[in-house]
Amino acid sequence: MAKTNWKFNDLVTETDLNEIGGELNAAAAHAAETSGAHGATSAATAGTLMQRDANGRAKVAAPAAADDVARKDTVEAAVQPLVADLTDAAPAALTLVPGQQVVTVTRDTPLRIKGIMGRTLANQLGRNGSFEGATTGWVMSAPNGGLLESSSEAASTGTNSAKVTIASGKSSANMTSSNIGLRQGIHGRFYVLIADAKCGTCTNIRLRSDTSSVNGNYVSSKTDFQPTFIRWDTASYQYTMYPTFDITGAAGAYGYIDSVRMYELTQAEYDAIASMTPAQVAVKYPFAADIKNVNGVYVRNVAGKTVDDQYVYYPDCQLAASLDGSVYDELYTDNAGQARVKRQFNSLDLTGELAWVQSVSGTGYKGVTTSITGPVNDAAVVAKFDGKILARFLSGTSFSLADQQVLSGVYNSVVYNTISLSVANADSGWGDNYTPTADEIKAYFNGWVMYEGAGGTYAPYNGTGTKWWGYRLITWTTSNRSALSGGTNTLPTTTAWFNNAFTPYHLQYQLATPTDEPICSEGAIMLTEGINTLEVGYGAVVRERVIVSDGSGLPRINYDFASKLQFRTNKDVDIYRNGKPDKLWRKYYNSTIGYGLFVADLDAVLWDNSAVYEVTYLALDTYLIGIPPAEVSAEYATNQRSVTDELTKAATYLVGRMTVLENGAAQAKQQQWIAPTLLNGTQNFSSLFHQVAYMKDSMGFVHIRGFVTNPSNMVIFILPPGYRPSRTLVYASTSASTTSGANCLPATINIQGNGIVQAALNAQVGFMTLDGITFQAEI
Repeated sequence: MAKTNWKFNDLVTETDLNEIGGELNAAAAHAAETSGAHGATSAATAGTLMQRDANGRAKVAAPAAADDVARKDTVEAAVQPLVADLTDAAPAALTLVPGQQVVTVTRDTPLRIKGIMGRTLANQLGRNGSFEGATTGWVMSAPNGGLLESSSEAASTGTNSAKVTIASGKSSANMTSSNIGLRQGIHGRFYVLIADAKCGTCTNIRLRSDTSSVNGNYVSSKTDFQPTFIRWDTASYQYTMYPTFDITGAAGAYGYIDSVRMYELTQAEYDAIASMTPAQVAVKYPFAADIKNVNGVYVRNVAGKTVDDQYVYYPDCQLAASLDGSVYDELYTDNAGQARVKRQFNSLDLTGELAWVQSVSGTGYKGVTTSITGPVNDAAVVAKFDGKILARFLSGTSFSLADQQVLSGVYNSVVYNTISLSVANADSGWGDNYTPTADEIKAYFNGWVMYEGAGGTYAPYNGTGTKWWGYRLITWTTSNRSALSGGTNTLPTTTAWFNNAFTPYHLQYQLATPTDEPICSEGAIMLTEGINTLEVGYGAVVRERVIVSDGSGLPRINYDFASKLQFRTNKDVDIYRNGKPDKLWRKYYNSTIGYGLFVADLDAVLWDNSAVYEVTYLALDTYLIGIPPAEVSAEYATNQRSVTDELTKAATYLVGRMTVLENGAAQAKQQQWIAPTLLNGTQNFSSLFHQVAYMKDSMGFVHIRGFVTNPSNMVIFILPPGYRPSRTLVYASTSASTTSGANCLPATINIQGNGIVQAALNAQVGFMTLDGITFQAEI
């Protein structure tokens, strides 16, 4: 090694220079080396020098501390989730069923409803299983007897049930149908019969066939209604089967029966319920009082606090299907975010507004026919005035009995487009020897029964004597014909009072040409990261306009008759004032007052009596609105890009809809006044005054004006559907006995829910004014 302690005067020798040169050469050689110097390596080896390899790379161990060198795999691991979040990703699919279910998501993301399939239930028994005010169609059978009554003490649907009390000295009672039976008829038909039962003080209740060949499960609950059911096929049981209930217990013990329903099934459905529990069968086949479709659907995201719940509503979707489910309406959300329905079916009430003609006459019945639009041949379901389902016959087939129907579209290359019904003379009051006029047929479909006025027998009119008409009371049957009201010997031209004894015949049929139409929907759901509880239900009523009652100076909603909502309430959701949420109302849940379980009131100083108030709520009597869907198809975005895309699209669609609404409002034209047909001799007073007319403005308010003479005490005219109030309204007017104004008196005009505009109190033949009548049209 070269000397390193040189002094200024030291002598440099040859050896010293050689040592210095050797070390310089060694240093140069060391600098020129590419590997192995001091153990340097390109591998991730602890305690060695790092040296690049032939490709210019070197490796390090995986970082552990925050200030360690990052490796490629470390960076990629950190970046990859961001890349995955910013690429296209398929949404996650969900299938939601009625009731509650848990959905877990990894991020906040909007829920999108993809589709809901239609479904229809048609209760063969109609309203005979609801027991609302009467037990029509049911009797106590021998030898046990017992007491049968309609009771408001308990109910599973509506407000009443059948209460059966065991007779003295007996240990059981048997309630059976007196006019409800299913004959074997066509082979290959399958049925299920279900009822809700609750023991009051009896031991148990069960449903069975009248011969005990088919027996249902026993119900012994005294706390709530539980289902009992039987199923049978017409090939195996070739007789007329009458449903029968056994109530077992001590003398004087009682039980309740409600919501009896009978549905025709496919063989697959029939086989499936063999392995289902009674509760599962009852959920799948809920009570319907006639023909009901999927309707009033909601999806709810259940929050910790009820006020934070999120909803999506489809209040009037009316999704129908064939009874076997092979053809169905389908709700979907289009690319613009609009809810739409591919409609395969149409529904309408068969009322006196249609053009009816008699087509055939048979013993005990008359065949009547009216035209409809574009049906598929033989693809109809018809419910009569009591909700019972008419038997379907095929085109080209003649009626053999009452209560049958034939739908003819194109048959044997001939276009008919008609619905024909066989109407029992006992129901209509047309005797075997009498041919009703077209207007008398209309009166029947408006709810009126014809009868012979003399003798007090209320027998069908057979061509002699005096024609009378009345409308049915709840206790009316063909063997209790005197249970009529509103008797008149003048042919009625208006609709009878709708009650539990009468609702219009209802037709549902498949369309030859399906349609695609937008429907109303409201609300949105944002799933939150983690666990979400989603609920699918039905019975939603959205933004129903309500009249606020100001009795005792305190504004109230759903408290009395004046302020009640259309359906009994189960749960309030929101109250709106002029379209905006109004959080000032106090809400109460009380089953002893009001109509249903919800009432609301407001401090008088906070009430705006010029505002339009609306309520969104869930109905208690869901069976009046529809049935639940079998399932709801939904999806949600799974990464940040798809969430952002979904929210951006939603915002874009919202702006587009707002623009359409704003442009529509700006371009809206004043609605035209419509001149109605004046009835019963009523005439316009003169050209110097308003002629009788009505119109509906853009806010849904109907306005009536006019000055009439000779209004007497009769119907002046009839408003069409869509222009009628939800209940009878009374307006102040002025009348006189002569056209010159003699005997001028304060008077009233009644506007009824069926559209009748009638001169009421102090109506006089001179004149009467209709000016200034304004009301909110029915929804």
